[in-house]
Amino acid sequence: MSQAEFERLDLVPEEYIGLGDNVVVVVRFVDRGRESGVPIDERLCHVWTVREGKAVRMAVHSDREEALRAAGG
Repeated sequence: MSQAEFERLDLVPEEYIGLGDNVVVVVRFVDRGRESGVPIDERLCHVWTVREGKAVRMAVHSDREEALRAAGG
């Protein structure tokens, strides 16, 4: 899947949860298929690992509880 497949790509952060070196970000992904017109409204969770003020890793999880477990919460 690439951004070219969509009309406009909106990733809206809804919640930030700090857990040591990790930050869980609940993100709402809102868009519409460029050719199909099918709307997309989905929540995903990003787990960012930050060291010395720099992002060193990011993983995507399909639900909040899974992301919290992965982040050590």
